[in-house]
Order: sequence, then structure tokens, then C-alpha cells
Amino acid sequence: MKDIRIHRIYPESERRKHNIIQDSVRESVDYIEEYTSESVSSASRQSVLSDDVSVRSESPPIKIIKTSHSFNHPLNAPSSLHTIRTISKPTPSFRSYIVSPISPLYKTVSWIPMKTRLSNDVPSLRSSSKTNKHIGSCQTIPSNISLAVITFGLGIAACIIVILAVLLALKNDSSTTVSSSYTSSSCADNCMMSITPFRDSTIASWPFDSSLSDENNIYSALYSNPPNVPYDTGNVGNAVVLSSSQYLYASTHFMNLSYRSWTIEGWLLLSSVSGTRGIFSQCQSASTTDQCLTLSIKNQRLHLGFTNDDLDGSTILTTSSVLWRHVAFVYDYTKMRQSIYLDGVLEATTSASGLLVGPYKGQSGNIFIGRTDSGDYFEGRIDQLQVSERAKSACEILNDATLTAYYAFDIGASYLDSSMNYFHGISNLLITLPGRVNYAYSFQYEYSYFQSQGFTAYQTDEPFSVSLWVNPFVVTGGTLIHLSTNIDGSSDACFDLLALSSSGQLIGQLYESYDCCVCCVVNPLISCPCRGLRNVAGPTMIVNTWTHIVLTYSRSNGLALYTNGTLRGVTDAFSSFPEPAPDYDVRPYMIVGNQRIGGGLHGCLSSSPLVSSGSYRGLIDELRIYSRELTKTEICSLFHV
Repeated sequence: MKDIRIHRIYPESERRKHNIIQDSVRESVDYIEEYTSESVSSASRQSVLSDDVSVRSESPPIKIIKTSHSFNHPLNAPSSLHTIRTISKPTPSFRSYIVSPISPLYKTVSWIPMKTRLSNDVPSLRSSSKTNKHIGSCQTIPSNISLAVITFGLGIAACIIVILAVLLALKNDSSTTVSSSYTSSSCADNCMMSITPFRDSTIASWPFDSSLSDENNIYSALYSNPPNVPYDTGNVGNAVVLSSSQYLYASTHFMNLSYRSWTIEGWLLLSSVSGTRGIFSQCQSASTTDQCLTLSIKNQRLHLGFTNDDLDGSTILTTSSVLWRHVAFVYDYTKMRQSIYLDGVLEATTSASGLLVGPYKGQSGNIFIGRTDSGDYFEGRIDQLQVSERAKSACEILNDATLTAYYAFDIGASYLDSSMNYFHGISNLLITLPGRVNYAYSFQYEYSYFQSQGFTAYQTDEPFSVSLWVNPFVVTGGTLIHLSTNIDGSSDACFDLLALSSSGQLIGQLYESYDCCVCCVVNPLISCPCRGLRNVAGPTMIVNTWTHIVLTYSRSNGLALYTNGTLRGVTDAFSSFPEPAPDYDVRPYMIVGNQRIGGGLHGCLSSSPLVSSGSYRGLIDELRIYSRELTKTEICSLFHV
């Protein structure tokens, strides 16, 4: 037998790309090739390329000639060599390999992929005829060893699937409350993620917290009847109080709202809705179409007008001493459309009629707040008035109106409220660590807490929802959210809204006021208000595991508790804060992760099952407070964020 050296002849342009390595099988060929075998004299044995491959044979020397075929794929198919075994291994490379029939790898085939066909016609090397073979004709020919390995692997996989199914079934059976559940596929489209970016596109912003200044320091307002501007409790902080002929104006700079999109929104507490009550106006000419912008209450409805291009809302407004209403007026210049929103819900839009309205064309005029250009004055309080230089979407308006507070607890903004209300909080002995979404607050000490007034004002039995992620270090009790009317966590009606029992069970509670006969002993004709709690129990929390919690309330549906998108329990319908509320006549203080600033416990309201109040130990992330009852699909979206 003689030794034959096989050489691959490459064009000059390909010589840098390819190598032939003796008996080495570590990488793959990435294009389709055909080879032709023919006799060659010993004088042509010298190859211009490097390594040789030895093959034992009786035949005279041969030359292996390569022809390439184009293949429309970024990684071309593996090589095929006539009468020589060609091995393909899926690793990123541009090299091909030829395995000698005497190589141990040839005999054991211990690593050959299932999709590689091994040619068994080595003796045909003696033939001098030209024969072509294409890799596209390869077939799967698994060995007995490969089949055994695959069978064993499939058996193991089947066992794992069965075990996981059993564990999942046991977990579902362990729930103490039977209720509905759903997956991410059932999360219908909603507005949960459409939050207005912090101070996005704001032209002017008047918070009216004992000041008439514009937060951008451009359109600061003046009071019509100086020197003393009247302020009172607002929806957020303080609000300006206007009545009779009192109003505000900004005249130092012209606010250009013509030929562009904009959104004007704010909070109103209405003392009168009769006649016309001006909210915001700018007028160049009251008699010229589209040159006088007026936002007002007209005939007990919200009104948006450009002069002869006007739109009225549908809801009949009423007065209230405690109920704040969010109003938003939007003009979309690109669609030539006016829209009015009340409490986040679309009241009216010109797109329904198909009419193209405007644009507003006023090129001069002062800004009036609390009056129209014709002298119609607002009566009540105005708070958090903002002008943005774009048309906000319906989802953004809904969140501006109902997302009371949103704390992401991320680095650089850990205590900031990302809602439009800016209920920024304070923190004590908290650490920022990686959380469920970006970063979270870690509560590790007895005096750790986060506090703000970013909770819904409960003076009119308003609905609410609370959403947060928790990851407890221990589950032997702890307060997640505590409400009180005093800043230190105390009051006659303080209580834990969400907390853990001593056994780690999650419990939601809500204040309830009702008439009782405690005073009957003194005077049988007098009944006194009594205070209590309604509660709903959830599952036992798991240590070092993220759990999504949502607590919702409405007078018609009662108190409902969800974990990880599943309803765990619900109470009967009840009225939590009747009007007027005997205890919560101001926005409550919210303490997160503790019951009391400075540690210790208060003599707050309790119920059965009994919560174990006090410092919580663990992580809390993505805390959101809504002034409405979230739907199941909205809760689903928050769980799958």
C-alpha cells in the first residue's frame, strides 16, 4: 500500500479563507462544494496550500479538484467530497475538514451530527472516471449509539415535564380562595403603560402651592386684586381660590398656541356652574373666527372654543366642596381635531362629526386664568394647571387624571413621583438594589420607611387601586402600606392597608365608618360614628420571591385582592368613606414598609385575621396608586410588565 497525499486546489482569492487540517474535526464548512477525482502524476502533488491528509490506498496519486456552487444564505452549506468522508460540525468557521479512513474519528464517529451522511465507497478512489456528488443528497443515518442516547434523553425530558406538572397542580390546589385567573395572552390592549413622561413638552405649569409662579419661570401669573392671593387646600398641596371678579393673568410673554397642537389640563373644585365660568383664555379678536381661545364651563358643561369653531362636553357638572375634577382640553393640529376630557374620559371630539376644526390663529393677547376675555369669572379652586406643546393621547389623559402617584424607586429618582401630581416622598434608612424592574427599595432595618401623601383623597368614597411588587426576606409579619391622618402614622383611624400576618399571610384591609350605639348609654337618642375594618386574605408569601400585589376598591364591588394577576379574595360591596368622612377630611399620609416613623406600634384599627404590624424586611418595587378601580386586563398588564 502507498501513501497518497490529497491536496485541495483553491483559487488565489480563496486561499486566505480556507485550511485543511489533518484528522481534526472542530469546525464546519459554510458553502456547498462539488469535487471531481482524476489521476494525476506525482509531479503535481505539491500543493500551494498548507496541511496534508494521509489516506492509505493501492491506487496511484489523484488530484481533488474543487468546484463551488453559490448558495443564497449567509452561512453556506457544508462541503462534500467524493469517496472521502466529509464531516460537518455546527461551529462558526470558514474551514472544511477531510477525515482519513484510518483516523480513529472515522471509526468511532463519536461526535458526528445526525444530519451528516458518511460515504462508504473508499475503494472507488481507484477509479479514474469523473463522478460528482452533492451534499444536498445527504440523509440521516443515525447509529445505534445515537438512538440510545436520544431515547435516554427523551425519557429524562418526559420525567421532568411530569414532575413540573405535578408541582404546578399542587401549587394551584394550595390556594385558599377559588377565583379567576388569566395569562399574558389574555391581557387586552389598555392604557397602563401610557404614562406621560416627566414634565414632557411643558410650556407652562402653575402648581399654585402658595405661589403664582410658572415652574418654567416664563409665564408667572399676577393676581387681579392684590396684594393677598387666597389659597386653600388643593388636590395636590394648595390651590388658588377664585370668586366673583377675581382672576389671574400672565402678560410678560406671549404664549404662542396658534397653528400647532397643544394640551391644557388641570384640577377644578367647582363652587358654581351656572352661566359661563372662565377657566383659561387668550384672545386677539373676539369677533374673528379662530382668533379667540376660550376654555370654560358653559351651561353646566365643559366648553372649548376658537370663536365659531366650538365644542361642548356632554356631562352636566355639579358643585362640590370636596370632589376634585380633572379637565383636559386637546387640540391636534395634524388632524384638525378638538377634544374634551373629564376625569380622564373623553367627553366630546370633533372627529365624531368628521369636521376639520381650526386651527387657532391668535397671534397676540394675554393669558387669563379664571376668566374669559369677555369677563366671565370662575368660582372655586384651580390646581396643577399645565400647558403642553403637543396633543396628548387618550391613554395619557386617563393616566394624568387617575394615576395619583407612581414610584419606580430607581437610582437617581428613587423618591420621585413620576405621575403628573409630583407627590415626591421621603425615605429613611433605605438601600437601592436591583429590583423587579430596574431597581427597588430595600427595607432592612427597624426604622426603614418611605413616606408620601401620594394616596387618593378619601372624602367622597372614591374608588382606588394599589399595585406593587414585593420580595420579602422574612415572612413573619410586617406592614407594606400604612395610612393615617398624622404624619407620624398615628390617628384615631390609622390602619395597615396591606400587611403580613405572623405566619406570612397577605392581608388587605380598609377603613369603614358606620353609625353605632356606643353613645346610647349616655343618651339613647344619640348615635355615634364607629370605626372598623373590612379585610380580605390572600396567600402566604414566599421568601426571596417576587410577588405582584394589587388591592382594589369601589363602593359597588367592595375590596378585592390580587397576586400575580389572579384574584385571591373579595368582600361584599360596602361604603368605606361616606361623605362627609368623619376622619379622613384631608389626604392621608402613606407610610411604606412600616407603621410608624421612628419605629414602634400605634394603637391603630385591627381586624381578624390579625396582621402583624411593624417593620417589613424585604424589597419593594414599582408602587402605583390609582384613583379608580383597575380592570382584570389592566392588572394582567401590570403583572406582565
